[in-house]
This record gives sequence, C-alpha cells and structure tokens, in this order.
Amino acid sequence: MIRDRDSKREKITMNNIQDIFAYLDLQRNREELRRKDWTEKLYQAHPDIRDLENRKRKIILDRLKEVMESPLEKDTIISKSETEIGEIDKQLNELRELYRVEPYRNKYICDKCNGTGYCNGSLCTCVRAKAYKELFGARTASDIKTSYAHFDKHLFDEQDQLDESEATRLFLEDYASHYDKNDKKIIVFSGPPGLGKTYHMESLLKILSEKEEDICLISSYRLFDAFHKDRLGELEDLRIIYDSKILAIDDLGSEPMTQNVTREYLFDMLTYRMEKGTYTFFATNNDIKQLQDRYSGRVVSRMIGSDSIYLTFEGKDLRIRGF
Repeated sequence: MIRDRDSKREKITMNNIQDIFAYLDLQRNREELRRKDWTEKLYQAHPDIRDLENRKRKIILDRLKEVMESPLEKDTIISKSETEIGEIDKQLNELRELYRVEPYRNKYICDKCNGTGYCNGSLCTCVRAKAYKELFGARTASDIKTSYAHFDKHLFDEQDQLDESEATRLFLEDYASHYDKNDKKIIVFSGPPGLGKTYHMESLLKILSEKEEDICLISSYRLFDAFHKDRLGELEDLRIIYDSKILAIDDLGSEPMTQNVTREYLFDMLTYRMEKGTYTFFATNNDIKQLQDRYSGRVVSRMIGSDSIYLTFEGKDLRIRGF
C-alpha cells in the first residue's frame, strides 16, 4: 500500500488484497475516533444519558466480578443483572426519544462486517468491491448508472429494431426477477457495434444490483491483462474475480490475443463459474464463428450451450443517436 501525502487529501494506492485489509484497518481507526468524538458530544449535551450508560457498564463489570467469585450462583447473578440492565435500557430509549438522538451510524466502515472484511467466514462485499476497482480496474454495482429508466424510443428509426429492443428489455427484466433461480446463468450479448449490447447488459446489472451487491463489471482488456499477470506470477488475487456472484465482461474479443493464456484462462474461469452456479454475462461484437476461431470450440461450448442464453442484435448503429 503506497500513500501519497503530498496531495491535500491522502491517496492510497492498493496493489494486492493485503493492501485492502491495511486500508480497512486505517478506516476502523478513523471510525473509532469519530465514534468517540460523537459520544463525547452526546454526553456533554445530555449528561443524564452518560450517567445511565456508566451505571450500565458498572453493572456489567460487577456481574463479571461476582460470577468469578461465586460461579455456582452464576444464573442468579445474571438474571438479576439483566433485569437491572433492562430497566436502564428502557430509560435510555425514553431519553433518546425525548432528545431525538439518532442512532450512531458508521461513516468509514462497512456495517455488514464492521470493518473486519469478513462476513460469515467469507470476504465481505465491501472488500470484494474494493478489490474489483483497485486491483482490476473494474466497476461495481454502485458505479453502474445505466438503467431502463433512461430508455428512449426516439433513438430508433426502424420499428422492427425498436420492437426487438423492447422485447429484450422485457425478457431481461423477467430474467432479473427470478434471480437466483434462473437455470441458465450465462448470457451472451452479441452483434455489431452500436446496437445497445452494453446498454442492455448494464441495465440488467442495475436491476440485479437491487438483489445482489457482489457485481463485477470489467472490460475484456482488463480481465485478460489480469490473466496474463497471473500467468507471470505478478498477481495473487485472481480468484476474487472467479468467485464474484455476478461477473459481466464487456467488449469480449477486443483484448490482445495470447494463445496459451487467453483460451486456457477463459475456459478455466467459465468451467469454475459453471460448477459454482454463478452468473456470467458477455457483450461482444463477434458472432459465434468468430468466437470459435478466436477462443476455440471448447471455450465457446461453455459460453454458448444448453446452459446459456445467446442474444443477437441487428439493425442500425444507435450510437450516433446517443444510445
């Protein structure tokens, strides 16, 4: 983790997962100081809340001491103290309501993992999102602004193309409504440039982000660059990408081709994700034959088969109209 202190705002460059956890440690310390300052101000404004909190802490400490001195009376001691604590909590709630004291809310650390980076023994989505952006140059659910709310019918000159786009929208909205019960968890958006492939894929991700936080949207260039670095031993954290619940790869086929890396890694990643039952989406300008020529038949059989959905786009280039 590299810090740039010359700028007005501290900038931290992260190169691996250890750097991200070091960053979380800094954020936890920052949050601890903020909470302490918030508490001190609360107690200064409302000393009666401070007194009750102190009484509560004293009861808890006394209970621990009594249990250690008289372990056979543990249940009686705990029952008595819980009654006292319950009464104090009731008074505290009444005072907070009277003074309109809002609960303390974390600003610098994740509420789900409380800044530890782990939830239920797995990497928290806050760590995964940080890794996607900082280590791989990808985007996350919060970065996606595209949505069907911005769908503009006036961009289409031809009714057939508009009808196809609206049919795609309805299909993908229905598909998203069945997350995480879809049988087919791979979707390939295929067609010439400027027909709305990325628009539809990102709009699908936007809907899915309401149900799933773990979304990684990455360009094929950056993904295959990560593959290459992993082959050279320059990258330790590639499995983070493999394990993302929803992985969307944009502009597949535009990346530099390295035979042993490109085909091998793409096949390995697809096989791994299919076995885990995670969602994988592709947007590509290539048709099936071009994909087969580029990545081999066995790769495309994973990408476009009985377990996938292949959506083709045809018509006029919409980019000149602003799509």
